[in-house]
Amino acid sequence: KGITVKVDAGAAGRASATAKRKRSTGARARKLGSGAAKVGTSGKTKVRIRFTRKAARSLRKRRSVRLTVAVGFKPAAGGAAVKRSASLTLKR
Repeated sequence: KGITVKVDAGAAGRASATAKRKRSTGARARKLGSGAAKVGTSGKTKVRIRFTRKAARSLRKRRSVRLTVAVGFKPAAGGAAVKRSASLTLKR
């Protein structure tokens, strides 16, 4: 169905996340899914990344897959957007 990412932004705004899978050397990373959520005044939220149908089908056949998750945050009060990314491995 997807994966959930915890976001601690420290302020209100909007958080978005994208999961990509790196392919063979030189090939572009394939987007597996994305999601977004509002961040309240506490500055904490969870963003659920929903996989596309095509990605879910290809992931079903694999035992494990290495992903890069990129999270962006745009403050409600204005200011510069912040982006961070991390690599992880999904296992059955």
